[in-house]
Formats: sequence, C-alpha cells, structure tokens
Amino acid sequence: MLGATLSNGQIQGSAPTSGPHIPQCIGGIGHQEVVHPQMAAAMNEIVAQLLETKDEDGASLTEVFEDPPDRSEYPEYYEVIFHPMALNVVKSRIAAGYRSFDAFNYDMMWIFNNATYFNESDSQIYQDAVVLEKAYKQICRQVVAKYQIPFDTTYNDAAPAEGRYVSRASAGDLDLCVGDFIYVKSSSGGMKVAMITKIRLGGPYERRKFFDGRWFLTPSEVPEIAGQPVYPHQLFAGPAFDSLGVRSVAGKCFILLPNVYARVYPQGFNAQDIYVCESMYEPGSDGQPGTLTPITNWAHDFKTPLMRPPAFISYIVPFAPNKQTVELWNNTSLLPHMGLTVLNREAVAKMQQAQSLARSQSQQQTPTRPPNVPRSSQPMVPQSMAMGGGASLVRPPNGMQMPPMPNNFAQAQQALSAHHQQNLAMAQSQQTQRENRIRKQASDQIAAAQQQNPSFIGSQHHQAIVRQKTQLIEQSQQAFFTQTHQLQQVYNQQLQALSQTPCLP
Repeated sequence: MLGATLSNGQIQGSAPTSGPHIPQCIGGIGHQEVVHPQMAAAMNEIVAQLLETKDEDGASLTEVFEDPPDRSEYPEYYEVIFHPMALNVVKSRIAAGYRSFDAFNYDMMWIFNNATYFNESDSQIYQDAVVLEKAYKQICRQVVAKYQIPFDTTYNDAAPAEGRYVSRASAGDLDLCVGDFIYVKSSSGGMKVAMITKIRLGGPYERRKFFDGRWFLTPSEVPEIAGQPVYPHQLFAGPAFDSLGVRSVAGKCFILLPNVYARVYPQGFNAQDIYVCESMYEPGSDGQPGTLTPITNWAHDFKTPLMRPPAFISYIVPFAPNKQTVELWNNTSLLPHMGLTVLNREAVAKMQQAQSLARSQSQQQTPTRPPNVPRSSQPMVPQSMAMGGGASLVRPPNGMQMPPMPNNFAQAQQALSAHHQQNLAMAQSQQTQRENRIRKQASDQIAAAQQQNPSFIGSQHHQAIVRQKTQLIEQSQQAFFTQTHQLQQVYNQQLQALSQTPCLP
C-alpha cells in the first residue's frame, strides 16, 4: 500500500517501477527494510510447503486460495476486501523481490483473513482458511529458524486461551482492523481513545468478538505534565487492556507521530479525529512520579503491526503545530485541515500563481516614503481602495468572515491569514457535522435491522447500507473540497490585492 507508515513513523517511498506492486506495510513487529540473502528462498519454501497441505481425503486445501476471485463474477468481494491477496500473487512478488519479510508475512496473513472475513463461519472456505492459517504459522516458524531470517514470529504465534486471533472484524457498521485507532465508550458515558492490538473471535461459530488494546490519555490524565504546554490534540500512550467487546467501539480516529503529523493528513478522517502522540506514559508507584518515554518505533513499542494504514495526503505547505496551553488543546483553529492539502489541486495552482504574481509585482512596485516625512503625513487612502484600487472581492461562502482593515502591510498579511484559517476551521466543523449525521443515520438503520434479524451483519442489506453511507460521505467530502476551494480563491484574491496596495506602510 502506498502512503503507509513505517514503524518509525516515517512515510514510505514509492513502489518499484517494474514488476508487481509490493506493499510496504509492517506485518511483523518493528522490522523494516531488513534484507537477508536467503529471504527469497525462505519465502518460496514456505509457499511450496503450504501448497502441499491437504485435507483428510487427500484433496488440496489451497486450490481456491491460489488466485484472487474473478472481479466480474464477484464484484461485491472487491467492495468489501481492501487488500485482495492470493498465493500466486505472493509468488510473483517473491520473484520481483519483497523489501522485507514483514511485507511477505503481511500478504500471507491477508489471504486467510480475507477468506474468514468475507465468508460465513460455517462455510468450507472459512474452515479451510483457518486450517491453512495454522499450517502457515507453523511452517513459517520452522523456515525462519532454518534460514535464520531476522523476523519475530511472536505476534504470529500468539494464541488466546479461547478462540483465535484475526486481523479484521466487523462491529455494527464499523470495520475494525488490528492497528486501528478507535473511540471506546467508557462506563461514565464519555469516550476514550485506544488502539487495537489484537482481535479475538470466540463462541459458537466464532460470532463473539473481543479486542485487546492500549489506552491513550489526554493531558489532564497525566499529572506529571500539569502546567506544561502541549500540542493541540496531543495524547500519551497509556496502559494496555484486554478482552473488551467490539460493541463498546463508537467510532474511529487516527494518531500520528509529530514529524508525520506536520507533513501529511490521513485521508478519510475529520480534523477533530486526528491526534498526535510522541511518548508513552508509565504511572508511578509508591509515591514516585510517573515516567514519559519517547516513542522511537511505533510497531515495536506497541507490539502490534499496522495492518491498514490510511492514504496520506501531503500539505501544500508543511503544517506547523506548536505547543500551547492545555486550554487550547481542542481549539479547532489550531488543528490540521484537509483544505490545505495537495488533494485540493486547483487551490494549490491558484495559490502558487497568486504568490508568483505577488512577488513579481512587489519587486516592480516597491513603495518608498519621502525622506524625513513621518508616517502620519502620508496621504490617507479610502477603505474602498485599501485592498487594491477598489477591486471587488468575492465574499466567502456560507457567511464566512471578512478580515478587518489593517494599519500596515505586516498586520494585513497576519489578519488575512488568521481569518483564512478561521474560515477553513469553520468549514471543517460543518463537514464534521455532516459526516456525523450520515454515520448516525446508517448506524440507526443497522441497529434497527439487527434487532429484527440477529444475522443481519454481513448480509447484502447490511453491505448496501454501508456502501450508501460511504457514497454519502464521499459526496459530502466533495462538497467540502468545493467549499475550501472557494475559500482559497477568496484568500488568493485578497492576497493579490494586498500585494498591489502601495499605500500600506
């Protein structure tokens, strides 16, 4: 997957220019571009041994897993499965050259996870996938030891006392994956932020779903930083927990390390649902203060793979978060927003043109003041002319505010930028409200249908509701992009007009 995050928080590079695309997600614990001379041989041996797995009657168990489902015959499969994978695809990627054993393991595990997620638990494909997953883990452990591949099999080999671990599960209208950041309903009625480290299925037909995870704390929950400045939406990785039911999950969010938070926006998330974290918090004991430890390797420090990183969008200019007082922790004007990303390409082009024009005109018309004449002696210019010769400015959409008249050029630039940020924050808030309404309506429909039909989840009707929700959110986001583009046009016109004003000292 392009745009995935490495375990150290760095954004990964592009895929190879030739051969099949090789994902660079982390599938193990903290390994990155670790290349071993026998890595390809080990991968080929694992696949070869797995292909020999047979059932009690001597029939091959892997035949249905050798190629992806036909897209024309099973279009619904590709609407549900975001990372289709098959053994022959893995073999072609081995030939092209995996960049790490983690990437190979990531692909192999999705073969089994996709089958158990898409198919009913009492189906033959589901049962065969469970058997093959168990066989793969055993073969992998043996071959890794044989070739001395630097790959930690601890996560693969972990087994719960009851049921089995999976990488993906549904919870109402939510699609949950290991590595996802979520909101969890607390006993007090509020919400807490957590990360999923394991998902466990159990009970009859594996229909009971639980997850293990790690809590993330707000500054008010870390007494050691009382009075210290923090980033807006900064969280601190806290204690681990286990065996919470998936019904306690209320929604999704995303957490980034500061260096990534400043450069990219995780697509599909509202600004209010994006957080930054740079350290782990360990509470003190016996009267001793707690400790804060910097996070150096995301996957290793949290002992979990990143199974489904979102697509990341670069900012037009780097977002520069600064630490503020705790009172500004949730100030929307200080949070990142999608309107200033390269996704809004028209706004980028317009902004670049305006900046280029402003620079050239500024060089040609540098205003000077006659010597020995105080500022107050300069001729006053009517406000109708103060933003560029009486040029008519476009009013921002939805009643967004216009900036007040400044006293000098520096103040004008600062006021213009501040009001632009306020308008973008207001637009983002409106977008958040729209998406929340769409999600609530879909959630209510699913809850009502599930009361009438306990096996509703996973049905075609359920998938139709989820698809409709996705389409409505995409339409809402498109409207948001249009709105931010209009705001950017207004800002560009005001910036251009300001640069042409020779009267501002």
